[in-house]
Amino acid sequence: MKWESFKTGACVSVPLGDLHTLHPVVPTSQILKCLNFAIPDAPQTAMIDMLYFTGDLTERVQQFSSPDVHLLIPYIRHVLTMAKKYNIKVRVLEGTPSHDWRQNLIFKSLNDPDPTTGESGIGADLMYVDQVHIEYVEDHDMHVLYIPDLRVDAADLWKLTQQKMQALGIDMVDYTIVHGAFLHQLPPAAISPYTHDPDNYCDITRYHIFANHIHIPSVYRNLLAGGSLDCLRHGEEHAKGYIRSYVSPDRKHHEFVVNPHKTQFKTIDLSGKTTRECVREINNVLEYRDRLAAIRILADKADEVYQLGEKLNSLFPNVKFSFDNLKKPKTSALSSESREVLVSLSKVTLTKDNLKSELLDYVAE
Repeated sequence: MKWESFKTGACVSVPLGDLHTLHPVVPTSQILKCLNFAIPDAPQTAMIDMLYFTGDLTERVQQFSSPDVHLLIPYIRHVLTMAKKYNIKVRVLEGTPSHDWRQNLIFKSLNDPDPTTGESGIGADLMYVDQVHIEYVEDHDMHVLYIPDLRVDAADLWKLTQQKMQALGIDMVDYTIVHGAFLHQLPPAAISPYTHDPDNYCDITRYHIFANHIHIPSVYRNLLAGGSLDCLRHGEEHAKGYIRSYVSPDRKHHEFVVNPHKTQFKTIDLSGKTTRECVREINNVLEYRDRLAAIRILADKADEVYQLGEKLNSLFPNVKFSFDNLKKPKTSALSSESREVLVSLSKVTLTKDNLKSELLDYVAE
């Protein structure tokens, strides 16, 4: 369809969340390639009115010396410069604390005047949000509700939202931007006090809710969850992409734009296979030889595939291989799933008060 914008009488919004740059498996350069697909310096981006970064811009805290940091900072500068050129409002929401670590503030550092020298920054229309907030966007006569991932009970956040709306004398907002999980997205065992009731927010949002935190895209009433832009781990073989939302006085529409550059994550059982058979199986599961992939190999340490090592890396330079030993005694070793939980929790300072909620949150992601 032809996309218009408020500049021509309608509103085009693009939410981008769960980007997880600075990732240990998927290179930041690959994630930025996906972002350049979603918001290129081109007419399709010039049509955007509201560009939302909806949390989890980064996967982990990183030292300034990291090469990935020096890819991410110029990219953010590029986005802000493009936003200023095309008159796009950029709104940056803080995501999960153990992922973002307030590193989203780099947007403000690049955009605002230098507090030491007074030199002007990029000067795009930017707002960084780390608290529950309702913004009135005067240009478009609309209210936008922002709910970052505050690690506060969902019931308390709902009460705070109602209080803020009452203070403004409104009973509806036009858009809601959330980083968090909703009841309909999770199995019962994964629901925690942080899980939002979707109907609460659907009832008070006139147009669209843009939600991130769960990596699987979904739609519930007017709640649009775009999932992650790229595939970031095993178990995410579904389509990846992003949402474009279109609202005009006479219609409301959205579409999920599939990302053709997503990383391939595959799991294959190569136990008992010869070297020739292993190479053939790997070739068969790869959809694209020239695209980044991560392959988890199931095998016993006595199998030939365990001895291939550098040969696999030379044959498949775009593939990151990992191994899962099929014959590890279950009583003396953690399952791969348990290891992933511990790796995730190693990024968080655990206490007796947050241990249960952090475990549940890992399951939810």
